[in-house]
Amino acid sequence: MGLLRLLRVVRIDPGATALIHCSAGVGRTGTVMAIELALRAILDGKEVNILEIVKEIRCHRACAVQTEGQYVFIHRCLIEFVKAKKLAKAEVLEFATQYANYKGGGQIQNPQTAPIVILRPPDAAAVAAAKQP
Repeated sequence: MGLLRLLRVVRIDPGATALIHCSAGVGRTGTVMAIELALRAILDGKEVNILEIVKEIRCHRACAVQTEGQYVFIHRCLIEFVKAKKLAKAEVLEFATQYANYKGGGQIQNPQTAPIVILRPPDAAAVAAAKQP
């Protein structure tokens, strides 16, 4: 939640500028960028596909989001956000099951597409409530 709070402060202050950087400028930096891009899409009422966000970032910065742990962290942050703002949909809960199967050696037909979460756009009232500090 600390990272979510930091990103909110930067997002709501019109004069704020954020500089995100880690040692190589790809792993942790890409992770934070992916979280912020997904949060902005959620707050704009758009569908969020985390895998597609990571692919888009990688088009501009090779190796962004380097580890499985960073990829999972993106999901966990966004899941915490949608739960805290009461925007969660059933699809979000699916990630925990998919990831548990993946880590437990369960068979995934296409490992390049699992586990991912696609967050469906929430209704306008929920988005307005989520934008409140």
